[in-house]
Amino acid sequence: IVGENGQVFAFEPTPKICKRLQENIEFNQLSNISLQQMAVSNQVGKATFHLANNENDAWNSLAVLPQHGQPQTLEVPTISVDAFVEQHIT
Repeated sequence: IVGENGQVFAFEPTPKICKRLQENIEFNQLSNISLQQMAVSNQVGKATFHLANNENDAWNSLAVLPQHGQPQTLEVPTISVDAFVEQHIT
């Protein structure tokens, strides 16, 4: 949709998925995608990120998901959309 001159900013805090996305970007020679290994939040800083105990990476979240057992956690950098735009686009 953004065409050859557009830019895509992708955010993925999960290390395993971020690595997979980066490999996909490189494999497909997508030069207009900038992958950020961080979570989008309402503030800049760090947050606890919850990893689902199953293989369903779609359940990874900043929110606690008790219906999926006791997830592993890791601390991830966070950024707000406004701060990202201010730092990288304007």
